[in-house]
Amino acid sequence: MTRGNKNGCIMATRRIKEKKSNVATSANVSHDPSSRNEGEGDNVSLGTNVECERPIGRKAEKAKRKIKDGLSEDAVELMKKKTESLEDARIQGEELVRLEHERVEIERRKLHLQELDREEKLEIKKRKLQLQELDREERIMMIDTTMMSDLQKQYWNARQKEILESKL
Repeated sequence: MTRGNKNGCIMATRRIKEKKSNVATSANVSHDPSSRNEGEGDNVSLGTNVECERPIGRKAEKAKRKIKDGLSEDAVELMKKKTESLEDARIQGEELVRLEHERVEIERRKLHLQELDREEKLEIKKRKLQLQELDREERIMMIDTTMMSDLQKQYWNARQKEILESKL
């Protein structure tokens, strides 16, 4: 709708309203249909429908603007909340990944320590067995064969000989 047409609609609407008020308030109101159009010089009759859009009123325009602004503010607020939510989710995801890496690292260290502990225990056990063997060999080497029979002497002398050969 052009500006000129819009003003024309406003003027036509005003004239119609004025005619209605003039017709209803005049003292010489006649019910004769022929007398209705008498005295009207604007060629606008009461029965004529003017097809034009009324401009929106200030109050309605303000309400419409408020709703529009409110919706956009609500949309902005919603987007901010969604963005914050996504950012929080991303941070939580990163934190979970970091914690999982820490858990895996701790588990790896724990297994490494268990392996070291197991190796150390094996080493201690081996050393203990060596000491026991050394103690046994020492006792064999210290046996006095002077009071034994010839057969016993041969046996213990052979054992002592084996020990000496293994050490050399």
